[in-house]
Amino acid sequence: MEENGWLKINAPREGWISAKLARNTCNSTPNTAQNSPTPQPQPTPRRQSRLQTNYDWLSEREVTAEDLQGKTAFELSIMRNSIFARRGRKFDARELQTYFNNQTWYNPKYEPNAFPNDVLTRIERQNAAYILQYQNENNLRWIAEKLPEQPERPSVTQALVDYYSLINRAQYESAWTQLSKTFQNNSAVHPEGYTSYTNWWTQVNRVELGEMNVVESSAEVARVEVALTFKMQNGKESPLRIRFKFIWDEENEKWLIDDTKGL
Repeated sequence: MEENGWLKINAPREGWISAKLARNTCNSTPNTAQNSPTPQPQPTPRRQSRLQTNYDWLSEREVTAEDLQGKTAFELSIMRNSIFARRGRKFDARELQTYFNNQTWYNPKYEPNAFPNDVLTRIERQNAAYILQYQNENNLRWIAEKLPEQPERPSVTQALVDYYSLINRAQYESAWTQLSKTFQNNSAVHPEGYTSYTNWWTQVNRVELGEMNVVESSAEVARVEVALTFKMQNGKESPLRIRFKFIWDEENEKWLIDDTKGL
């Protein structure tokens, strides 16, 4: 099975190991004939397996496309799942389990459905997701199976619902943290920072969300168009349609509002 999920030193590609044939020299003495030893067949040079590459660097730096280019579907599967194997995960796929059982560093501790995702570091999760994305985009999936090891990334629409839920409960401080630093520091929107933010929202009694439409979605950026109705404290209502730009906060594993635009 391809053990999924939702993450750059260029590992050298090891080629053929050159083999040198040793030649036995014969010492000769005057008037003494010596027979040269019968040449012994030499072993055919074998290609050193790239699968023997030590992938522990996947815990130390971000993987790049250059690291993955030229690898087969099987090599990519081993590379990606080595991240989980180093944390003691077992595998449903017999081929994967057999491979990692033969690695001296492998210490299986967790059943596939009981693997604690929080043992993975941020960079390990990011690398696993990046390799998987590369496999999918290049049709290089070796084993197609359920992918339980990566937690579901929260949807961007749910992030928007949660944001306005905080606003409607007057939890402005928590709502403020759902904005990116760039948006918080946008003087055109928040000329006095958090003070401007709360001054506006205290004028709003409630925000009702209407139709939402995701118009862009990638691993790092998403854009959502949403119909909103602002019910003000003075009794007035203001219907608007706004496009939100979200960016993914890898450290805190959540979407942040990075910009808004009226439509």
